[in-house]
Amino acid sequence: MKKFYISLVLFIFMLSSWSQEYRQMIVAGTYTVQEIQEKAEVYFAIVGVERGKGYKPYKRWEYQALRAMDENGMLKMPDFYFNALQDYNNYLNQNSQSSRVSIEGDWVELGPTLWNQTSGWNPGVGRITSIAVDQVGAGNPNHIIVGANTGGVWRTVDGGTTWTVLTDNMSNLYVWSLAIDPTNASTYYWGSSSGTIFKSIDSGATWNLHTDIGGGNVNKILIDPNNTLKMYCSAEGGGIFKSIDGGVTWNIINSSATNGYDIEFKPGDTNTIYASGNEFFKSTDGGVTFSGQSTFSPWTQENVVGTTNWVVSNSNQNGTVTPKTGDSMALYFFADYSHPVTRLTSPELNISSGSGPQLKFSYTNVDWGASFLNDLRVLYKTTALGSWNELASFNAAINSWTDVTLNLPNASSTYYIAFEATNNYGRGITLDDVSIEDATLGIILQEGFELGPNEFNNGSKMIGVSVDDSSVVYVLEASGGIFGAFYKSTDSGDSFTKLDHTGKNYFGYSSLADDDRGQAPRDMDVAVNPNNVDDVHIAGINTWRSIDGGVNFDITSQWTPGNAAFNNIGYCHADIDILEFVGSKLYVGSDGGIFVAENTTTVNSTYYTDLTSGLGIRQFYKIGVSQTDPEVVTGGSQDNGTSVYNTTGTWKDWLGADGMESFVDKDDSNTLYGTSQFGTLYKSTSGGNSYFGLSEPDGKGGDTNWNWVVPFEQDHIITDAIYVAYDEVYKSIDGGVNWTSISQNFAANIDELKIALPITLLCLLQ
Repeated sequence: MKKFYISLVLFIFMLSSWSQEYRQMIVAGTYTVQEIQEKAEVYFAIVGVERGKGYKPYKRWEYQALRAMDENGMLKMPDFYFNALQDYNNYLNQNSQSSRVSIEGDWVELGPTLWNQTSGWNPGVGRITSIAVDQVGAGNPNHIIVGANTGGVWRTVDGGTTWTVLTDNMSNLYVWSLAIDPTNASTYYWGSSSGTIFKSIDSGATWNLHTDIGGGNVNKILIDPNNTLKMYCSAEGGGIFKSIDGGVTWNIINSSATNGYDIEFKPGDTNTIYASGNEFFKSTDGGVTFSGQSTFSPWTQENVVGTTNWVVSNSNQNGTVTPKTGDSMALYFFADYSHPVTRLTSPELNISSGSGPQLKFSYTNVDWGASFLNDLRVLYKTTALGSWNELASFNAAINSWTDVTLNLPNASSTYYIAFEATNNYGRGITLDDVSIEDATLGIILQEGFELGPNEFNNGSKMIGVSVDDSSVVYVLEASGGIFGAFYKSTDSGDSFTKLDHTGKNYFGYSSLADDDRGQAPRDMDVAVNPNNVDDVHIAGINTWRSIDGGVNFDITSQWTPGNAAFNNIGYCHADIDILEFVGSKLYVGSDGGIFVAENTTTVNSTYYTDLTSGLGIRQFYKIGVSQTDPEVVTGGSQDNGTSVYNTTGTWKDWLGADGMESFVDKDDSNTLYGTSQFGTLYKSTSGGNSYFGLSEPDGKGGDTNWNWVVPFEQDHIITDAIYVAYDEVYKSIDGGVNWTSISQNFAANIDELKIALPITLLCLLQ
């Protein structure tokens, strides 16, 4: 049964709903980096920073934002950079040849454009966020365009054997979605950040800033093949939009759709459109109107103090509370931090002919100690606009279910009851099995808050359909960052059944779906085989397949090659952004590149083929160049570890995770140093064929208290002398075996560390 957590949570980065304040602030583009940091820091102090909480994606954003912000602490939008580049090109064109300067230089791309695993544990090339395949007429599956998070748009016309970059002349390289015009394969659309959409009419040779929908990362662009002037798009943090003039102007489809993830046509019927954000919407009149499906029971919520946001989930940030009966629950989250009060009100009741009405309910809480006690008040009133009266109050932290029976005052023709709670630091009171019973009337109200046929939870949603049976609609739903639920409709989305996946988390790392990790909605999608409506694929960190219409799911890939081989399933780099069926082929865009399952019916170690080779989309944080052989370069990158380029002109991936600072020993180009996020230290003495971990000064390495990229440097003169900076500067004179602090504790993280000649250390603090 659904239970109501009435909780204070600084809801900044909980990925189940676009009430996430941190992400809202980023896409709005109206907040300073410092303002966003302040919100995020309070939130993560509550929910924790371990994997699956969203802390790593936040730190990635923070690192880049601190380096891209202007003097006022603001970030520029894509249209600013596009227009600035246009102005600069116009300036060059208008001046004489003698005054022009070369903007190309003598740069040659070194790569890597493929992965070559030696001792790295999650090899890949770079993050793919979007895939579009030519489906004009009979379609051309060899004509594919893909987008990288900050790597621009790329094109292949031979099925992924070779790739060509289409955006090297663009200053903005953020790509969240792509579409090919279904009637003209030379026309491309590219959805970027901050609501911007770019268009090309020459197969990507040139691009124009087509429109700005007003904000949000443009997650999907859908074009009506029967009328290409009619388009739809979704924007995370913006909503779901429709255009009837080819994408020049856009209108939001429903005022409640403040978030947008997915849009699909009913196969064979473009007058029926399904759309999702944190809700599910359907149109049967060609997009003229969209109706939303109910997500909650008829109880209403009112915030008394503070800003509130309704969220439905299976857990709060402190973990799942064991249900009294059933397995679903609803949570209130708050967006401020001032001990707000919320009120949950019943529907209107009529007990005028009753003879002794009683209110019965159960409640529980976790005993967080005296400082976290929650005040629970039970209220009633007899008219809709009347004043509330207190029936009872409770102020005790308990850790087991308590049943309560209260006698109600004199009956009235109309009657309302409410539960009101003061919320403290995310520790909420849980309600269940509320009923009003009367000796004469019997049960007047009985509410376990069960989900009805169209009552989704309020997590992020993705939609799956198949031409094999156009009446079937699947909805994949998140709960926080993890798997929430899977729904199936057999009547074209008029009603849904929640399939039973109790205790499963298909968005995590575990092959048994039994961990509590996940990064939804960043990593979640669903795709259905167009030739078999029961062949359903979903993804989070790994990929999963059902052959019985979503009743059961089995894993089809693992995020490390070793685990994949051990389980005789495919290797696909972790963190799946997109799944896309084209014919019988399933394309996957992950943090490591683009993969394809040529035959989804046979799951084995060769299930996925990597098509990424040739894409120059690696996102390097830092690089280090050998002082004895300048051809040797090592670098750490987002999501794809640390790699080294050697004298043979090849790359080796020698570390996994997120690669950060990396350098080549000044005396020996076979000795490499590297770090992963938060300052875990590594070393290779074999040119990257193997590695070992270094000792960590005072046990600090890898602790999330430190910077995302921890400064790590080598002395210019003294052999084997290296330095690392957390909140103190540490020095090792034996290549990282032993460390000594050589500075005071700065009581703040050190952002930059540089070594001057002969030995002068320069530090920049936060």
